[in-house]
Amino acid sequence: MTRARSRLWTLLIVVAGACCTRPQVRPAYAVGTYVGGGSWLFGPSDCTYDAPPSVARLVKRDSGETFMAELTGEGEIAETCRNTKTVYDVVRATAGRIDGPANLQAGVTSGPYAFVPLAGGRELRGVEQGGASPAWSLGKDCEGVAVFGVVSGSQDTGGGDITRTLVAARAGACTVTATILGITAARTIQVR
Repeated sequence: MTRARSRLWTLLIVVAGACCTRPQVRPAYAVGTYVGGGSWLFGPSDCTYDAPPSVARLVKRDSGETFMAELTGEGEIAETCRNTKTVYDVVRATAGRIDGPANLQAGVTSGPYAFVPLAGGRELRGVEQGGASPAWSLGKDCEGVAVFGVVSGSQDTGGGDITRTLVAARAGACTVTATILGITAARTIQVR
């Protein structure tokens, strides 16, 4: 009887685990961004890319291998790094979110704020250093409250910074806005 119960519990756990797990959502890049490329300092990416012309404009090395892709339409792109092939969805961003600290102390420089493109509730890749960079701005409520920290720039890729910091001066609210890919996101930060 004990052995039968043990088997029944094991079977129930296996069935519950199988029926209650959600399928993994495949990672996705945003239309209008880039994948691959490499850097000025370290050279081109070791990965190669393949996608139909309706999805990506592929950039090739002199040897003919694709090392970067500009994502121009929705669909799929395959990335092969060494012997590992990964397929990503390419979708159009419909919204955005600014991640970073919600509250700051006056006289302190914040951690980074970053724009995250979204399609529905799905986070998209592609807003990465050396690629597409958001246009950042501060609302009128920031006057005297906070300013953006110094932009160090991206020395290796030559691109602009994709994140920003705030230098908080005094208590109040400060609205940070970022626009990229035709999407604008705003977030109000409280300074204490």
